[in-house]
Amino acid sequence: MNIQDIVGIRGIVRIFDANTGELLLSTHNLMVENGGVLLANLLINSSVYRTGLSFCALGTGTTPPSTFQTLLVAETVRAQITQSGVTGHTTAVSTFFTASDCDFHIYEAGLFGHTATQTPNSGLLFARALLDYDNSVNPRNLMIGWEIPIEAAPVTP
Repeated sequence: MNIQDIVGIRGIVRIFDANTGELLLSTHNLMVENGGVLLANLLINSSVYRTGLSFCALGTGTTPPSTFQTLLVAETVRAQITQSGVTGHTTAVSTFFTASDCDFHIYEAGLFGHTATQTPNSGLLFARALLDYDNSVNPRNLMIGWEIPIEAAPVTP
């Protein structure tokens, strides 16, 4: 049984043209095991895990997401989350990437928290998504948006 079966967290990742708002791609993400650790510690206001989601990273790795991943396969760029909020039981975050920072074929995205900084591969990976968006031919400024609904799911003993 994985963390999604217990908590019911299945997020959606969307890529938008940051200038026009046009939706370019939409897919689901996988919350990894460390994401569950981060969430559990934030719920009890743990002194160890004080920082929630703070960075989004994009990369070129094409390996399907795995529950036990701790990093992106091939992180290429990361940026600090620029907007965040909660509506009901859904957390939403978005991150702005300039065209010059993400002028490559984007195959993966990840959300990072805890000790995440601008440094590649830093922090705790919360969720990873496999994407397929080529921003290399006519690069656009992109907004990467994540919606993470947290819903109760029945637990069987």
